[in-house]
Amino acid sequence: MQSHEDALRNECGYTGHQPYWQEQIDAGKFSQSVLFDNTYGFGGDGSGRGNCISTGPFANYTNHIGPGYQLTDHCIDRKINNQISSSSSQSNVNQCLQQSSFATAWPCIEGLPHVGGHAGVGGQMQNGVSSPGDPLFYLHHTWLDKIWADWQARDKAKRIIDISGTNIGPDNSPGFPPRPANIPKPTGAAGDPGTTTTLSHVLDMKGNSMNKTIGDVMDIAGDFLCYEYVEP
Repeated sequence: MQSHEDALRNECGYTGHQPYWQEQIDAGKFSQSVLFDNTYGFGGDGSGRGNCISTGPFANYTNHIGPGYQLTDHCIDRKINNQISSSSSQSNVNQCLQQSSFATAWPCIEGLPHVGGHAGVGGQMQNGVSSPGDPLFYLHHTWLDKIWADWQARDKAKRIIDISGTNIGPDNSPGFPPRPANIPKPTGAAGDPGTTTTLSHVLDMKGNSMNKTIGDVMDIAGDFLCYEYVEP
């Protein structure tokens, strides 16, 4: 999200702040969210055979990445599912915030509010590889980052160094399109060559911004990130 905000400022002349979508307010009723307002929001739901959005500022936008790993020209499509969006509920957020370790907090956030946003919006957002093609991706993931920061704040000294989990990705992840042979399987990174993720794991930003370690970005108020979240 920091890389995205930097790009908005440096390449697009954006002077505002990185917003987040407080999805628990709209959980179970995404279709009624002001974010889908045709004039002041991000356009409405998809329609027609391809579920392309036809209203709002991105109605005629052409994506070039996806579906999956393909390179094709296509619209931003959406298929809002109010029932699935209920996974972003306040009760689910609370459940994740109550977890005592990264090992349990991460799968909670991943499996409940994370799924609620992606599958609740549907279409482009539900594609495991090309979901950033819908600008709502960035509001959704900034909200997830806020949940993460709120979880850390409950025991900050301990939780800004709490990391775990496998460092080796599966051949094909559930919810993602099959990985083509020319796409390398995720493996341990420089500084973190083992099978367990550590603070030394280097985040490869593919030239979009400077590579940093997980340890560098664990504290949003630290020297590198240095930001805070404002409550609505």
